[in-house]
Amino acid sequence: MLLVIGFLVVVVLSNHSREMKTPEGLYVVADDAAYNRNLDNARRLSADALQDYEVGKQLTPDQIQKIQQAVRWIDEANLYRPDKVGPYFLSGKAHAAIGDYAKADEKLRQGLANIGSDTSQPIMMAAMDAHYERSRVLFALGDYQASYDEATIAAKAIPNAPDYLVARAKAAMQVSKLDVAKTEIAAALAISPDHKGAKLLQKYLNSVPTPKS
Repeated sequence: MLLVIGFLVVVVLSNHSREMKTPEGLYVVADDAAYNRNLDNARRLSADALQDYEVGKQLTPDQIQKIQQAVRWIDEANLYRPDKVGPYFLSGKAHAAIGDYAKADEKLRQGLANIGSDTSQPIMMAAMDAHYERSRVLFALGDYQASYDEATIAAKAIPNAPDYLVARAKAAMQVSKLDVAKTEIAAALAISPDHKGAKLLQKYLNSVPTPKS
């Protein structure tokens, strides 16, 4: 099958039986091999766009189209193996990258729920990244307290991750926790002195008058 996106032509193997569709219009993945192809194709197609999203770059229409197709492949895979963790986290991040925050939160929550009793280090690292991503998503949805709570989970578990600290500081500012915000920004800059987000927030916090006691 040829997939044409902008000026890019991507050759992908057939992932599923084309005669079988869900009511939502997703193709039904038939076996493990097709499941793995779906995820491999989705990761390959969305990798550059998601990297740009991570560093705060505005996505181009072509990148958005790539992520939209990747999301379909991931969601088809998730229907086949709804017990997995990583693909839900990937779907959540991809939905967030294209501004579908409600769907992003749904996918991230499902991935976290699927962890169960697995406390292995790779799973826990992925989980903290999912809590961080949920913080960003909930902030975009205007649920600042929930955003703060999610960022707090991530930042407390991995205190040397400046992005997590900045996310917590950003949400803290919205829930009147300026002291927490200042502490987290200072910690983030101690780890990464050139962190753009931390520097911007520090500049803003320095301009806010200290409340009189």
